[in-house]
Amino acid sequence: MASFVRISRVARWNLSGVGRLFHSTPIAARGQNLSCMTASRAVVPASFSGVTTEQRRLCATAPKESRTWGIERAISVGILAGIPAMIVFPGSMFVDFSMGLLLPIHIHYGLHQIILDYVHVAAIKKLLDFLLPVLTGTIIAGIFLFNTRDVGFSKGCHKLWKQL
Repeated sequence: MASFVRISRVARWNLSGVGRLFHSTPIAARGQNLSCMTASRAVVPASFSGVTTEQRRLCATAPKESRTWGIERAISVGILAGIPAMIVFPGSMFVDFSMGLLLPIHIHYGLHQIILDYVHVAAIKKLLDFLLPVLTGTIIAGIFLFNTRDVGFSKGCHKLWKQL
C-alpha cells in the first residue's frame, strides 16, 4: 500500500510538472537557487545583499538562454507539423523550403549543444564553433538547390522511402 501511495505521488507530481515546462519557472544554475532568473526574463531583486557577482552575471544573461530555448522548441514543433505536411502535400514549395530551413537549424542547435557539453579543449572548441555555421550554411544551400533544380525535399523523401 505504501508503494502505491508513493507511485501515485510521483505520477501526480510528473503530471503537474508538465505544465510548468512552458511557464516562467526559476532556473537553477550549478546548484544555486537564483531567484532572479526566470525562463522568460531576468528579474533584478530589490536588494542585492547576499547576491554574488556571479549570480548578477547569470541574471543578466538569462533572457538570451530563454530565447534560445523557446526558438529550439518552436523549431521542433515546426518539424513535427512539417513531416505530416510533407506526406499530405508532396511537392509543395512552402513545405519543401520550410523543412529545408527547419531541419538544418535543428541539427545546428543539437550539434552546438554537443560541442558545448563534450568538447573541453579550447582550440578544438573554437575550430568546431567556426565550422558548425559553415556546415549548416552548406546544408541549407544544398537543400535550396535541391528544391529549386530537382524534385524537391518532400518528393525526394518519397522516392527514398519507395526504394527502401
